[in-house]
Amino acid sequence: MNKDYSPFISKMDNQQLNVYLTDYLKYETDAVECAFKEFERRGLPLDLEQVKRIRSEMNLRETRKTEQLAASNFFAKNIVSDQSAPQLYSERALFMFSTLLAPLFGSVLIYLNLKSLGKREGSFFVVNFGFIYLAIVILLNEYSPIRLPVYLINAFGAIILQYWFWNKYIGRDFKYRTRPIWYPLVVGICLFGFFIFYTSFFVE
Repeated sequence: MNKDYSPFISKMDNQQLNVYLTDYLKYETDAVECAFKEFERRGLPLDLEQVKRIRSEMNLRETRKTEQLAASNFFAKNIVSDQSAPQLYSERALFMFSTLLAPLFGSVLIYLNLKSLGKREGSFFVVNFGFIYLAIVILLNEYSPIRLPVYLINAFGAIILQYWFWNKYIGRDFKYRTRPIWYPLVVGICLFGFFIFYTSFFVE
């Protein structure tokens, strides 16, 4: 269980405890499971079929909640809290770095993820994609008669990184824990600031 309700539930009388069997859908799954244990500790009778049915309905509710969360938050669908899962820079971080800074930063995040997973396949291609895409963006801004917003161009690169490189080399449904982004964020902001400074004062 994730949360320990026993200090609270152990102080209830039998009538209050029985509410967890009759109105179980009003309570968290951890609380209901704790109530089951309290029934056993007090030696109170429990209908095993009823317990089985309650657990089945609670599991169904948790599954629906998970599906709703995944549907409402695309980037969180593969994030877990299991300590055995590897830590990676998240898909959200990939998209934000790629869109707000440049896809090159997103490609570096995927490279670091592959490195932490011990996967060498794709590392060369993803970093080179970042540099090539950056060169294309610079050329478009310099010579294209059509001026597209940079963030829109970056977002297209982020989509390629997500749907091609991440899904191909890490896995569409690969489960992971999130890795703190502070270090790459600071580095990214410093490099981006240096780029703005350089182009503002040294490039005509």
